[in-house]
Amino acid sequence: MTVLKLPPRFWGDHYERCAGNPGKRREVKVAKGYVVVELDADALEDLVSDAEYYGGDFAPDWSGGGGIRASARATIRALERQGVVAN
Repeated sequence: MTVLKLPPRFWGDHYERCAGNPGKRREVKVAKGYVVVELDADALEDLVSDAEYYGGDFAPDWSGGGGIRASARATIRALERQGVVAN
């Protein structure tokens, strides 16, 4: 299991949309500016893929989606700082 500190907005969106996906995920701590989560390898792979998709250049553009896309990019930066993905 991997423990990570992430931006709460994208994590909340990802957690709701991907609850049925493979892998174990658990919120360890929820604070105003961050969330600490524990993920197994499958859940981590799912999170990274989702953040890269919504934070990438080809992310879908919908009205009101700017906050989620910005938080996905912040999630990618958080994953980079914690050594989960290469920058």
